[in-house]
Amino acid sequence: VRLEVIVPEDHLHDVISAMIGAHPYEEPAYDVHLLWNQGEVHGIGVYGRLKSPTTFGAFCAMVCEKLHVPDPRTSGDPNSAVKTVAILGGGGSGRIDLAHSKGADVYVTGDVGHHQFLLAKALGINVLDATHFWTERPGMISLADKLTELLEDDGIKVSYADDTTIS
Repeated sequence: VRLEVIVPEDHLHDVISAMIGAHPYEEPAYDVHLLWNQGEVHGIGVYGRLKSPTTFGAFCAMVCEKLHVPDPRTSGDPNSAVKTVAILGGGGSGRIDLAHSKGADVYVTGDVGHHQFLLAKALGINVLDATHFWTERPGMISLADKLTELLEDDGIKVSYADDTTIS
């Protein structure tokens, strides 16, 4: 009997474990094939075009000023043109390839490691690592306000606690 299933990558280990556990032989034969036609992917990032093109260096300075980022890390040519931007707050370093595939000139996220910076350089996409904390902070402030609005009839007020001393 041959069985084929499509499994999201984050569930692959569980599916293989279940198959091995249910199989009548001690060591069943199986193959895993990566599918490139992933279908429509939904996420929490944003993608857009700037009203006025700028340079990567000027873009980084503007973003870091607006987000109050004290210690950004970058990869790319500071003089290169930036027209399109992809953003994923928090630790989105694993999606550099997606930002590149969307045609972004720059990708803004946090938690970018050495190998992700090398990938970005190989792909030719500029990256601004504005840190996990500083890229999530605006969303958390908005979430606190939205929760207060939704829960005000119950007398609940939600406040954002901004402790930037956490290391």
